[in-house]
Amino acid sequence: MKQTKKILLSLAFISGLATIATAAIAHQHGGDHRSRQIERLTDKLDLSTQQSAQVAQLLGTLNFKRPSKEELQDKRQQHQTKLKALMMASQFNEQAVIDEMQQHSAKMQQKMIAKMSVQYQIYQLLTPEQQEKYLKIIEHRMGKKFRHKH
Repeated sequence: MKQTKKILLSLAFISGLATIATAAIAHQHGGDHRSRQIERLTDKLDLSTQQSAQVAQLLGTLNFKRPSKEELQDKRQQHQTKLKALMMASQFNEQAVIDEMQQHSAKMQQKMIAKMSVQYQIYQLLTPEQQEKYLKIIEHRMGKKFRHKH
């Protein structure tokens, strides 16, 4: 009886560890975000097999590695540290502030241009009915992002 309990407890423990490890790996790799995105678009827009393959190809061109929360926090911290150092300097250096903000802004601009280009190309692949649905999906996503920031 004791031996059976030990075995069952061991199996439960190992199973729990395996579940935690799997979840951690999935989170680390973005949980295969791209394929889930393609599946959602295929379902919501009722894409044909050909359209789905084209959307997958287009989304694959983005090549954005989803940074981890730690990486994002580090980047944010570095940016804030630079701005804080500029604020605490003995003299205000407007050009240094402008340079820092432009560098930060340029990265965001490049990502947005790439994303908009792919969205445009996806939109062009769709039928008029699908285009309407796609616009609603994008509007919903944009509204969701702005709501989280307030």
